[in-house]
Amino acid sequence: ELDDHMESMLLILKENSVPAEVEKKLASWMRFQFSGMQAHTKTQDMIQILPVALRELLAGTCYYSGLFSKISLLDLVADDEDEEGSLRRKLLGELMLKMSAHFYLAKTQVASALDKADRLMIICTGSVGVFLPKEDKPLRILYPKDSFGETSLMGDTRWAGVWGIQADFVAMTNTKILSVSVSDFQELTEVPTFWGLKRLLEALATSREAVPLSRYDDVDNEERRAAFRWIWLARALLCDAR
Repeated sequence: ELDDHMESMLLILKENSVPAEVEKKLASWMRFQFSGMQAHTKTQDMIQILPVALRELLAGTCYYSGLFSKISLLDLVADDEDEEGSLRRKLLGELMLKMSAHFYLAKTQVASALDKADRLMIICTGSVGVFLPKEDKPLRILYPKDSFGETSLMGDTRWAGVWGIQADFVAMTNTKILSVSVSDFQELTEVPTFWGLKRLLEALATSREAVPLSRYDDVDNEERRAAFRWIWLARALLCDAR
């Protein structure tokens, strides 16, 4: 399929006398995006047909060493076994069903500090830089399994809310990201099984004091950098403690 797809695209490029350098860049991107989307589609098809018990077993593995291994919010979900199994694995199994794939060209913006966060984003392949607005040097480079936007699930509209700051996110290389939207997550918490999680998130949202966008310029960038470093260290230690 990929070969047929590439052949058709290259034929169009040649017919339009596209320069070789541009052709190479376009071909590289199409190969990356097409193969990535194929892999995602096949994975989702496989997850859909797995028996629930096996899907939840796979999801539990992803919590400790895979896709979900660096999302601290999930630590709040009980993992105690009961007659119906683990609540955390049930939640992760449902999240896997709702994941969508996004592809970003190197040096393009993934998320802006000026936009409201509306989904949890998990890096699958590639890398993403975290930038303070109007700065050229990244605070940190995020790699596969790193995530951002997770606090949007509890009402924080900042993409970098988990680190207590506003930030822009830029793909440093061609990058594939898997995401779960806030609306899909909220729909999931309406299921009776997850009502306890819904109440917990509502309590966290009530107690949290998010910095409004209108007050963003009142905070010095050096203070943002310091907050980011300390929270990054704390989160890293929590992940190691798993």
